[in-house]
Amino acid sequence: MHHLIRSNIYKLLDNPADNNKPAEGKAAPSPFDRFEGLRGINPACIFGPYATGVAGLIDLMMRVFCTPQYDNILIARPCDEAWLRLARFNDVEYRCTDIASDLTPDAAAIKTTKNNRSKLLLLSHPNSVLGSLVGTERAREIAADFEGLTVVDESLLDFSGKPSLLPLLSENRRIVILRSVYRQSTDEQPLGFAIAAPETVRVLQKAGTLLGTYDPDWQAAANRQKAYNDVHTWRCTLIDERRKVAPAIAQLPVCTGVLPGFGDFVVARFKNAERVAQRLAEEGIPFKKLTELEGYDDCLRLPIRLPHQNSELLRVLRTHNLH
Repeated sequence: MHHLIRSNIYKLLDNPADNNKPAEGKAAPSPFDRFEGLRGINPACIFGPYATGVAGLIDLMMRVFCTPQYDNILIARPCDEAWLRLARFNDVEYRCTDIASDLTPDAAAIKTTKNNRSKLLLLSHPNSVLGSLVGTERAREIAADFEGLTVVDESLLDFSGKPSLLPLLSENRRIVILRSVYRQSTDEQPLGFAIAAPETVRVLQKAGTLLGTYDPDWQAAANRQKAYNDVHTWRCTLIDERRKVAPAIAQLPVCTGVLPGFGDFVVARFKNAERVAQRLAEEGIPFKKLTELEGYDDCLRLPIRLPHQNSELLRVLRTHNLH
């Protein structure tokens, strides 16, 4: 682990790799057991709660592991644009690889793009733009061939109904899983958690404390727990709505296909995407164009929301002349 840390950061952290002594006495109950998705995980493998969420965790890892104007990170596109902004802000080179034909990260492209200065590889499961899953075997192959840290953002996993890549941590200590806990339909910033090998967690704890960005507020986290039932119901509603809305959109004359996806959105192809986008904008319905992705300029990313909002989306797509 220590060879991945920036040399000046390693000195400031007082050789974190040497701090590997097991705790003595009876283990205290884990505070993480109160959180959905973290129950039963060894507390030594969890970093958080991090107030600035998953984006803050990625920013912290760039600061700790990537020397500005020297190291680089690999990003499997399409990706969250925030990742690119964080790399620019930290003055770290980013190298992007396109997605494979099956909508998963291209292992061959990643292999040819990396070099001996590649410290982080960022993946999302599901993908934050297309909603596609990485797949256990593909993730295993990619992480095994990458000498740095493979960071998997699972912020949207709760909306997928699919299993996590967490079991891979028992095979590869250079994998980090990021979770966004209690993502809600409000504007409240979700808490961020990183699940990783204990030595990685110790580095993040010390670095976050040193930078003044890590001061776990367990009371605030506990307050989120009170709303768990409401949040869980909301998530289940969105999953159920996606399963209804996706085939309904696919059957519309204006639609030429719906991509298989597992996020809180649907990506659909349209005969006249520009016209559809114009009508949706006029009706105040949110969407995202995918024109920046080669081969997806006829696609729109449509968020899945509550039933009455999804009904309005379908009404607009059905009743207006969008050809």
